[in-house]
Amino acid sequence: MILAALSLMLADTSHAHPTSSCATPDAALPTELAQWRDTPTTASHAAPGQSLHVATNTAIPLHIEQAGTYAIAVDIAAWIEVRRGDAVLQSVGHSHGPDCSTIRKIVRFTLEPGAYSIHLGRAEAAQAHLLVIRQP
Repeated sequence: MILAALSLMLADTSHAHPTSSCATPDAALPTELAQWRDTPTTASHAAPGQSLHVATNTAIPLHIEQAGTYAIAVDIAAWIEVRRGDAVLQSVGHSHGPDCSTIRKIVRFTLEPGAYSIHLGRAEAAQAHLLVIRQP
């Protein structure tokens, strides 16, 4: 039952995809998501505030210097996991991307300083646009 509900949530295409009523997708993003409009770079690791183009079949290293709540935004339907070593961290919140944006979903995690890895599971594509931001 839970897996069926999760599958429906991942299959929901009504949010975060630009529609014909959006003259300029991503134009009205909130300030904290402004880096999403930056051209994604290909990097071997994620850093807060860096717009990335990543492969979905690999672990994406993430180093956190300041404790806090971090949001991970992605443009495809995918399950977002953050791991510290072998431990999978519990998310503290999730939402769809803003209307008229190319952000599909945003998942939040409370992170302490240290090394982590981001994993995009059940992804609908081999590549994704990803952004990690520290929440105010």
